[in-house]
Amino acid sequence: MPTLQIDFTLTRDKRGYRIVPKEPLSPRRSGQSNLDRILAAKASNVADRIIGNGGPLVPYKPLHKVPDLFKIFAKIPRTADGVLSFVNTYGHFTNAGIFCGSGDMVPAVLEQAENMSKRLDRLSSSRPSLGPDIPITKLYGFVVADRASGGIALKLVPATLRDALWLQLAIALADGTKIRKCRFELCDEWFRAGAGTDRRADAEFCSDEHRKRFNSLKRSKG
Repeated sequence: MPTLQIDFTLTRDKRGYRIVPKEPLSPRRSGQSNLDRILAAKASNVADRIIGNGGPLVPYKPLHKVPDLFKIFAKIPRTADGVLSFVNTYGHFTNAGIFCGSGDMVPAVLEQAENMSKRLDRLSSSRPSLGPDIPITKLYGFVVADRASGGIALKLVPATLRDALWLQLAIALADGTKIRKCRFELCDEWFRAGAGTDRRADAEFCSDEHRKRFNSLKRSKG
C-alpha cells in the first residue's frame, strides 16, 4: 500500500480579515411572499460574513503548524468574533473568504464547528461511534514519487481549510488513534490516545499531571 501524504497550503491575507455585517433585506415587492424575499436576497443580506482585507496572500501550512487543529476549531466561541479570531490566526475557511470573494458565512462556519464538537464528543464517549460520514467537500489526489522510501505515495490535497480540518480528523482516526476527553473537570479537553501517541488507548486523562490533580481533588472531597 502506498504511503499517504497530506499537502495543504493555504494563503492568508497579510492584512487580516474582518466581519462584514449583514445588510437589511430589500423591501418586499407587491405580491411577493416573505420566503421569496429571503430566497431572492444576496449573500450580503443573509448573514454576517468574514472576508479578507485585500492584503498580499502569504502561503501558510496550518496542518503542519498545528497537528490537532480540528480540536481547536471545535472549541471556538460560537460568535462572529470567535470565527474572526480563528480565521485571523489560521486563514480563511473557504475560498469565499478571500478579498474578492463573497465572504465566509458566519453561521455556516459555526455550524461546522458545532458538528466537529459533537463528532468529537461522540468519539470520546463511553460507547464511541463515528456517526455520520465525515463531510469532506473537495479533495484532490495525486500519485507521486516517495523520496523517503523510493516507492510511490498517494498525496491528498484538500481544497479549503474546512476540508483540511475534516481530513485531519479522518487521518487521525484511520491511524488507529482514539479520541478521549480528559476527566479532570478543569480541563475537559479532547486528546489523542493509543497508537502513535504518548497516552494509552484507555487513558482517562490528557496528562499525568491532570490525573494526579483529579485524584488529589477527589481525596480532598472525601
